[in-house]
Amino acid sequence: MTPAWVAVWACSVLALALPWVVSGARRSLVSGTASALLGLAGVWTGVTAMGGAGGRIVVPVALAGASGLDPVMLAPTPLGGVFMIVAGGVGALAAVFGIGYAHGPAASRTAWSAYALFVLGMVGVPAASDVLSFLLAWELMAIASTVLVLADHATATPVRAATLWYAVMTHLSFLLLMAGFAVLAALAGGTSFEHLRGVFATGPAASVAFVLLTLGFGTKAGLVPMHVWLPRAHPEAPSHVSAAMSAAMVKMGV
Repeated sequence: MTPAWVAVWACSVLALALPWVVSGARRSLVSGTASALLGLAGVWTGVTAMGGAGGRIVVPVALAGASGLDPVMLAPTPLGGVFMIVAGGVGALAAVFGIGYAHGPAASRTAWSAYALFVLGMVGVPAASDVLSFLLAWELMAIASTVLVLADHATATPVRAATLWYAVMTHLSFLLLMAGFAVLAALAGGTSFEHLRGVFATGPAASVAFVLLTLGFGTKAGLVPMHVWLPRAHPEAPSHVSAAMSAAMVKMGV
């Protein structure tokens, strides 16, 4: 594990733990600073990945009754490094803004912990090197952002409705991606992106995978007509969260 990845995990632990340790007016300052450091660690990892030294983290997978599963692996490519810089940089800037902006429910322990998970998920998506790690990071990004959309006004009916729209559409995106990757993994005989790149699929299976993945990524990117969640969720989220969603999360669909 490279020093950049060590920094990512260390800052993640701090950003998740500190909101539950610090109370009162200092919580936003400490939590926002920790989340900003997490974003900057993601930028550092992205820069090293662009230079071809992003390193890798490998976790073997063994599930009963499942075969053909490659290890869960984070090994960003130079292109992945570019998106890690975007995600980490935007996440850090939004966290700094959130220090002064977040108040009430938006400054709660849950909200700041969810923000840290949101940044970690956004950094993890472009670092993924296999289907399982990608889907795990994607779902982490989706669940954390759903919590954050609800953070500012947890009891307001319009916010609950916007959150429901967002939750349904973001998990529809997840299911479409999982189905599309399952088709490709079955053709490739493995779940790593290296296996998937070796598949020159044609015929109905390739068409099904293409349609599923296009719809899945298009939903997250706000592609018409799957954009119905976007004008509802973004205005209701706290300002710093909405900025991160617009400037970084939506780009993950791209």
